[in-house]
Amino acid sequence: GHIFANENGTATLVEYVWPFSYPTQPASGPGCPPKTEIWGITLWNGEVWAADPVGNQLVGLNPSTETFHTIKLPKNNSYPYSLTVGPENSLWFTELFTSTIGKVSEDGTLHEYPLPGGNRSVPSEVVFVNRTLGYYSDAGQAGASNGGVYSFNPDHFSPELVTGGSRLNLPTSLALSHGGVWLALHGSSQIAFYDFTHRAWKSYPTSTATYVDGTVASLPYFVRFNGSTTWFNQHYGNK
Repeated sequence: GHIFANENGTATLVEYVWPFSYPTQPASGPGCPPKTEIWGITLWNGEVWAADPVGNQLVGLNPSTETFHTIKLPKNNSYPYSLTVGPENSLWFTELFTSTIGKVSEDGTLHEYPLPGGNRSVPSEVVFVNRTLGYYSDAGQAGASNGGVYSFNPDHFSPELVTGGSRLNLPTSLALSHGGVWLALHGSSQIAFYDFTHRAWKSYPTSTATYVDGTVASLPYFVRFNGSTTWFNQHYGNK
């Protein structure tokens, strides 16, 4: 979808039909059965790119021609999740189920980097400070509180844990800020800030929300920083 702001203060929504059809899966619990699971989205090379876990691929839309093309992932059930434009006009993405971070070069070449934690690593999002420094959040395993934030050089991929040795409860997103990084801690329903200089944490509980199965949690997924304000969504909190 594309929202255009009009001069009179209204907005116009233009939608592009997803070009793939998948069988509807039966719901295993409360909520709706998934047909597609479009999680990550970004703008790259003049196109709109989305992560397609069901199709195990990255999907690019050219809005001018309304045509799509895809980049298939070589490992089955990779579950591509988030997308980030990186140095030298490359497209980086996380693969939740294969403990891998991928990169597509400007010429379309696909590179994949296995993570040091093996199958315990669940990379959720990548951000870049500059062409030689990036960070990624590793959600870790559900209920284990073994996630973290790692730094890496995209030219020599060798990640290092940077969050003071602390292990985190399902960090599903991160956003660079002044002197540190904001995290959405999905598992503990908190927003947290890590100060790189002082190696110190500040955590902010989000509002509680009672879900249909009795769960009391807001479960934030994504966090963004716009220079002065930190924004996040609450998956169960409906806010």
